[in-house]
Parts: sequence; C-alpha cells; structure tokens
Amino acid sequence: MPPCSHISASAGQAQGAAGTITGVVTVTNTSAAACTVEGYPTIALYSGSGAPLTVTMVNGLTVSVTPQASAPPSPVT
Repeated sequence: MPPCSHISASAGQAQGAAGTITGVVTVTNTSAAACTVEGYPTIALYSGSGAPLTVTMVNGLTVSVTPQASAPPSPVT
C-alpha cells in the first residue's frame, strides 16, 4: 500500500477540568485511494486562511500520555 499524501486533521471537543483536559484529533484520508501511514505524526497549526501559526510553549505545562497512546507506532491503512 502506498504512503498517504493527502490527509487532513481536525480537532475534536476537549473534555475535563483544569489539569485533566483531554482532546481528540481526527485524521482523515482525503484521497480517493487507500494508503498507509506509519510512524510518529508531526502536527502544525494553520490559520483559516492557511498561514502557519506560531506555537508558544508554556513553562510548567505537563502532558500525561496513556499507556496505549505511548505504545510504539504501527501501520494504519
């Protein structure tokens, strides 16, 4: 199966309270052909007009990753 070249990602609704907020990112193949993705994703933020947005990291921010989410990558078709 060829690698994916036309995919998009969209943010779902966040849930939780301060310190325990979780969210979902949905990745969609926008091509008419099936494809395979494998490895760790890279995410970039863009404005509604397509311009890249600057991301500022905040000191003291911690991220907890569930055991399932921290497993090594596997191919997805």
